[in-house]
Amino acid sequence: MKHKSALIFFLMLAAITAYPQGQPHRWKALLISESQKLWYDASQLEAVSNATFDIWVLELHQPMIEVNGVGGKIMRTKTLYQINTDIARYNIKKVVYFNAANDELASFNYNLENVDDNIKYYFPIYPDSFILKLIRELKDVQSTRAKIQK
Repeated sequence: MKHKSALIFFLMLAAITAYPQGQPHRWKALLISESQKLWYDASQLEAVSNATFDIWVLELHQPMIEVNGVGGKIMRTKTLYQINTDIARYNIKKVVYFNAANDELASFNYNLENVDDNIKYYFPIYPDSFILKLIRELKDVQSTRAKIQK
């Protein structure tokens, strides 16, 4: 049974990579465990040049979830986060929900462009959060980039 689950997981990952849901993402695994499966757009992270940046994160839900306002069971959620490393806070700019057939069920945009920075970055970055893992990935990318440029 475990092998069947692993096969399904890798087929799902191949489908995610082959059909990037309208935008050319380069997904890289961030956190793969029994309870959580997350990928981030590596091309976005490689382009970061300041303390505030946007990053797409893809999450696989097993078992599938249901969310009020979304018609159908959700297998994947693609979320655009805006992170501010200077103040260790982030917000959510957009969320897109997909079913098992990779059909978009719903999307929500949160227009935060004209919101004051004091309230724009609503969520704190906790020590054990996947957002902190993203920031660590960013530091690794920047360190590698600096070594290459020398």
